[in-house]
Amino acid sequence: ASARIGSGGAAYNGGVNNGNVLVTTENGDITLDSSAGLADAVTQIGNGGVGMTGGAVTGTITVDTTTNGNITDDEVILTGGAGAGAAAQIGHGGAGSSNALNGNVTVTSDTNLTLTSGAGDNAGTQIGHGGYDTDGDFSGDIKAVSPNGFVRVWGGNVGAEGQYAQIGHGGINSDGAMSGDVTVVAASGDSHVRGGNQDNSYAMFGHGDGAKTSTGTRQGGIHLFSSGQLIV
Repeated sequence: ASARIGSGGAAYNGGVNNGNVLVTTENGDITLDSSAGLADAVTQIGNGGVGMTGGAVTGTITVDTTTNGNITDDEVILTGGAGAGAAAQIGHGGAGSSNALNGNVTVTSDTNLTLTSGAGDNAGTQIGHGGYDTDGDFSGDIKAVSPNGFVRVWGGNVGAEGQYAQIGHGGINSDGAMSGDVTVVAASGDSHVRGGNQDNSYAMFGHGDGAKTSTGTRQGGIHLFSSGQLIV
């Protein structure tokens, strides 16, 4: 069981897949919640799906809770689940996919922006293209901005392995050339990056993976801005 805003689907093989994805709210959070406990219960904003193959995927992704111009305490929240592969992702791709993935990813959360990985095997959270065990070249700038709050990126602490949390392209066992600038802004709070205590449950800003399982080239700057502390 999965939920997706974008084209594709599990094991999709439909050739070239182009299209922009835009998700906005004027009053309300944007939540990607994979915590139901089912295997492969993926929530995703982007084109793709578990095991997708075929042609290149291209399109920008914009997620924004600030469209009414007022401070509303609206958040963007990604939560991994207890089931194996129950990931939450804003980006193209998906676990086991094999495609070239292209397009800028911009996430603006009025207040807090949080990625909290789950307890299941490879139940990661990610803003960027790719996912667990993906193959292909990934490109596009990534901006994750909290104008009135903090940014928190936490790997999983219980249950299993591979519960990574990442703002960047790639993921565990990802293979390919990855490029694009990564910009993270916490304009009214801390930026908190905390790896989990299980195997391969890293947390990071940048492309590739923090478990040293990915291959290929990495290009692009990493720009971090925080009004509070950078906590690693």
